[in-house]
Amino acid sequence: MDEATSLDTRELLSCLDYLPSFPHASGVNACNAETPCPPLPPAARVGSVAGAEGVRWEPGGGAGRGGGARELGVWTGGGSAPARFLPGITGYCRHRSGRREITPSSKPHPPVVGKVTHHSIELYWDLEKRAKRQGPQEQWFRFSIEEEDPKMHTYGIIYTGYATKHVVEGLEPRTLYRFRLKVTSPSGEYEYSPVVSVSTTREPISSEHFHRAVNVNDEDLLVRILQGGNVKVDVPNKFGFTALMVAAQKGYSRLVKILVSNGTDVNLRNGSGKDSLMLACYAGHLDVVKYLRRHGASWETRDLGGCTALHWAADGGHCSVIEWMIKDGCEVDAADTGSGWTPLMRVSAVSGNQRVASLLIEAGADVNMKDKDGKTPLMVAVLNNHEELVQLLLDKGADATVKNEFGKGVLEMARVFDRQNVVSLLEERKKTHAAKK
Repeated sequence: MDEATSLDTRELLSCLDYLPSFPHASGVNACNAETPCPPLPPAARVGSVAGAEGVRWEPGGGAGRGGGARELGVWTGGGSAPARFLPGITGYCRHRSGRREITPSSKPHPPVVGKVTHHSIELYWDLEKRAKRQGPQEQWFRFSIEEEDPKMHTYGIIYTGYATKHVVEGLEPRTLYRFRLKVTSPSGEYEYSPVVSVSTTREPISSEHFHRAVNVNDEDLLVRILQGGNVKVDVPNKFGFTALMVAAQKGYSRLVKILVSNGTDVNLRNGSGKDSLMLACYAGHLDVVKYLRRHGASWETRDLGGCTALHWAADGGHCSVIEWMIKDGCEVDAADTGSGWTPLMRVSAVSGNQRVASLLIEAGADVNMKDKDGKTPLMVAVLNNHEELVQLLLDKGADATVKNEFGKGVLEMARVFDRQNVVSLLEERKKTHAAKK
């Protein structure tokens, strides 16, 4: 370490005395506002950090922190392990008129590591909920997770959005990965967090054979592997799916029963938040749906986008499944957390399936419910040129006079997007309605 970026032991200890005033200070033992840190050797002062050999200052490097900013951290190593610099506090030490003062850093905290498997790493951030999440989404802080390319030593974005959790999947077992968080303000300014390093775990014995048995619907092999006791029934594959999720999605009802009888958790979710019930509903496997419900699967579960099993069933378009779900008490007007769309709005946007829409409406779905942008199912159907669905919605009481948040009605939308057939339909309806008056 060169002389320009180093402080002697006395200066380090002096700055360390300010640490108790920072809630996120790490690596300090038995220090508080009433009991300042005693003048112990640096390694002892950071004894709560495994492998600590001392403390040191690193150049701050952040915008707006001044040329004298240095970041306090723990220098670790020992034995054959490579030395590493671990930031010790979220603050900087500055020289001001002969005294040292620690000031808060604008750097975000590094992602917090959650569950780690042999093929996935769960990352959390903004646990203090500091980022603004009010008003339109474009006024929120945006988060990006970047992963380091170990060969090029450059970072690439693997997630960007407004969530505070991401599961990185498809990873290799027993491999070290490095991630950092980028926080972008609505004005476009951004800050990077320190890097966090984490290794995937060892691949469980026989997990590959276990998942292969499920994929090819090999009941005998699956039973032999489970009886061997060398594999956990809920071990995920490299895409974050448990064996039950795969069997439910493929409609392998006998395998579903074997897995449930061997203690699999029917409510586990994959990286996008979907459980086995959602996957079976989307794929249209009614026998599996009924079995999972009898063994504890819930209609209340939502994926990371706030969608329920009925949203996914509506996308799949399997009317027998949807009809049974409704009879079983599934909520028909649950809105997702992204756009505020109900299952009926999803039908209006995606498939335009009249039979599915009819089932939902007959079960009480609100044909005039508005999403977060003030759009109704009729507006969404018009925009997506689902002419027959537009007819159905009008027949079922959809209000053709309602305006969205920009003051636009369905007829104006149809004209702007050149939906000629829909325009003709709406104009004819308008004339008929006027004649009745």
